[in-house]
Amino acid sequence: MTTAIIGVGNIGKSVARHLVDGGERVVLAARDESNATALANELGELASATSVEKAITDADVVVFAVWLDTLKDLIAQHAGLLRGKVVVDPSNPVAQDANGGVVRTLPDRQSSGSVVAGLLPAEAHFVKASGALHQFGGLNGKVVDASDARTAVGATGG
Repeated sequence: MTTAIIGVGNIGKSVARHLVDGGERVVLAARDESNATALANELGELASATSVEKAITDADVVVFAVWLDTLKDLIAQHAGLLRGKVVVDPSNPVAQDANGGVVRTLPDRQSSGSVVAGLLPAEAHFVKASGALHQFGGLNGKVVDASDARTAVGATGG
C-alpha cells in the first residue's frame, strides 16, 4: 500500500515517519517541493517526493496534512483523482491570526469533517483523523500498522 502525504509540516512529517518506521511506502508532496524532497531523502528508500497530482495518482491513501482552507482548494483542484481513494483529513477549523494566535475559521457547530466530506467526490472513502495525532506519537502512543484498519479503530475506541 502507498500513502500520499500532502504537506510536510508537523503533522505530515510525523505521519510520514511513523508509516515508514512501520514499513509502509509514502509519497510526499508540498507547496515547496524541496521540503518534500528533503524529508523523503531523510526517510530513505520507502519515501519519495513528487507533485501533488502525481502523489495522489500513485497512492491508495491520501493524507491531507494542510490547513483547512488549503485542503478545500486542493480538493477542488484534484477531485477527479480522489475517486476511489481513502482520503484522511487531520485538519482543524483554525487559522493563524495577525498576532500569531489561533482562531476558529468555521461557524460554531460546523465541523471541518462535515465541510471536507461535502467537497469530496462520492466515490472517495473519507476518514476524519485527529489533527493532534502527531503530538502523541500515534494512536495511544503506538505506531499502527496502516494495513490493519481494525487496529486503528480499536485503538481509538471507535
